[in-house]
Amino acid sequence: MSADITGDGAFTISDVWAWAEFIGCWPGNTALVLLSDTAVGRFFELSPWDQYGTLAWVVSVAVWLVVLGFVAAAGNSNS
Repeated sequence: MSADITGDGAFTISDVWAWAEFIGCWPGNTALVLLSDTAVGRFFELSPWDQYGTLAWVVSVAVWLVVLGFVAAAGNSNS
């Protein structure tokens, strides 16, 4: 796996942003892909082409907030 996610042949600051975007939106993109071939996905007209859209980011932010909440709670319980 190459760090050059943009495919321009060099690792640059653009790759850093692209990796941040990829990791940040990963939960929402995954949810869209998993739901796209279900009855729920068909009803809401979801497809893998919706990745990195508003819904993917809303789902991702919600998931990351829950994850951060769990991490914070685990850190507080050990103190």
